[in-house]
Amino acid sequence: MNNTYLYPQIYIKLKPDEIRDSEIKNIIQNSALIEEEDENGRIKEISLDEALKSRKLDNTYFKVIYEPAYKLFLDLENTIITRDIIVFLPWTKEYIKIKSGTKVELLEIAGKNVYLFVREGDRIEYNNKIAYILTGKLEVRTYRSPSKGVIVYITTLTEKPLKYLLVVVDESNTRRYSGLQ
Repeated sequence: MNNTYLYPQIYIKLKPDEIRDSEIKNIIQNSALIEEEDENGRIKEISLDEALKSRKLDNTYFKVIYEPAYKLFLDLENTIITRDIIVFLPWTKEYIKIKSGTKVELLEIAGKNVYLFVREGDRIEYNNKIAYILTGKLEVRTYRSPSKGVIVYITTLTEKPLKYLLVVVDESNTRRYSGLQ
């Protein structure tokens, strides 16, 4: 049995001047997506070089390193998405787009050990069991969802104690694409 976890990929819409920023430049990876504005709503993957040569970056999303990506698209204090993003789910070959300005619910789950039952793309309802938490006293606690929506991003904030951040968006604020065109 293969237990390799496939990380989702995250693409963020950046402005031309932001791409030159050294902090952002360090986490941009080698590909991008172009969202075609037509009735079919298609997306197309291109190389980073092609994206940078393009004069029109209005519908271009740059692939960035997953773990630190939340610092570029999420306002933790106001709980909103600050840049348009597209999350690719390799296990379903599906893309989820979330627009900037979208209100999100942030779920922070911490403990000595945390065992998540959910991953990006999963729909959750109020009171769903989404994790077991092993405390420092070796007690097992169940974490139940305080909200409903689609989990679009999960990251680890700290290692000891283990602390996860889950970003949940109301499903009506997402757009899903199946595969590349």
